[in-house]
Amino acid sequence: MLTLRRAGVSDARVLTAFDQCVRGDFLDPAYSEMVQEDVAIPLPCGQTSLKPSLLALMLEALQTGPAQRILLVGAGSGYGAAILARLAAQVVGLERFHTLRDLAEANLQRAGLSNALVQLADGLNFTSALAFDRVLIAGAVAAPPAGLMKALKPGGVMVAPLISPFGARVAAIRPQAKGEPVQIDLFAVEIPRLEPGVAQRL
Repeated sequence: MLTLRRAGVSDARVLTAFDQCVRGDFLDPAYSEMVQEDVAIPLPCGQTSLKPSLLALMLEALQTGPAQRILLVGAGSGYGAAILARLAAQVVGLERFHTLRDLAEANLQRAGLSNALVQLADGLNFTSALAFDRVLIAGAVAAPPAGLMKALKPGGVMVAPLISPFGARVAAIRPQAKGEPVQIDLFAVEIPRLEPGVAQRL
């Protein structure tokens, strides 16, 4: 908690959700000595988890309410979805790797979080019959994906790392009934790019 506060996280609900969720339960035991450190940790399929301070800052920017439905793009091993499940009414995670989707689902079930699920899907080309109050993208994108913007309810918010010539920067994006979305630039970040497609074998 001290590390998150030092990183600038002040939202009491976000801090409490992190305190209630054991990071080590979502990671390979081989990295047990690293789970208390503010670092990204390797995941299967050549992926990495977000470091806790970055995840917390993005969740704080998301301004999640307890009655909301959240879409998480890039679910990884389920840690971010588990924290969101403690902040919102329903969480839908998207993951492009079969192995990670299965791992995330198993981790969420073991944690007893019935309001979170993970689907196998390409987050960059995702469409949904459901509407979401918030969308969080856990990977850098060149621009907000059109399908994800359409999935936002009126008044919704997307938080995403956007790629620019000067590196990726996390932004909060609000679609408007008319005209271009309103985008608020938040902070610079080093984060892998979100890849398209669903992996065929992993």
